[in-house]
Amino acid sequence: MARITIYVPDNVKERMDEWEDVNWSQTAVQAFEIKMGELAQTLKEKTMEQVIDRLRASKLKSGNEEYQTGYKNGMEWAKGYAETVHLDMLGDLSEGINDWEEWCESSKYTAYSPSEHLISNIVTEIDYDREMAKDQWTSILGEPENYPLEWKIIDKPDFLRGFTDGALAIYEKVIDQL
Repeated sequence: MARITIYVPDNVKERMDEWEDVNWSQTAVQAFEIKMGELAQTLKEKTMEQVIDRLRASKLKSGNEEYQTGYKNGMEWAKGYAETVHLDMLGDLSEGINDWEEWCESSKYTAYSPSEHLISNIVTEIDYDREMAKDQWTSILGEPENYPLEWKIIDKPDFLRGFTDGALAIYEKVIDQL
């Protein structure tokens, strides 16, 4: 793996330091991939490698937006609705998930969507009740007609990973004070 040095303004570095759990190298790589895709898009004639760069950037952008939306919603849920038992169960569940795409894919073999599966695993009172799962997600995301983006991506791996990471980031900040 190649190594490069990047300089950032001091105020950016200070803000980055507030997020200990972020892999900034991975974040930079994603930004580079997105930029290469944007550059490849401007070319009239593209090599296959440039087509791949453009499509990879498109996938990263889409996934990043879904992740950020999930992260924001996870933080809000942890701050306003979650009980400690729910956050503990979410932490336990996420430790067992190495690949969110694969985890969501495995839901195809059950009667439940990935979002129903996730919420039923952390809010045990739901016990795989579709209506209660929808009610729980409605309390988190709002009514579907008011928040169509969130409801459209609720079962996407990046959204659910972001939701989990956002909720657990809040929990990790306060757990020692409980």
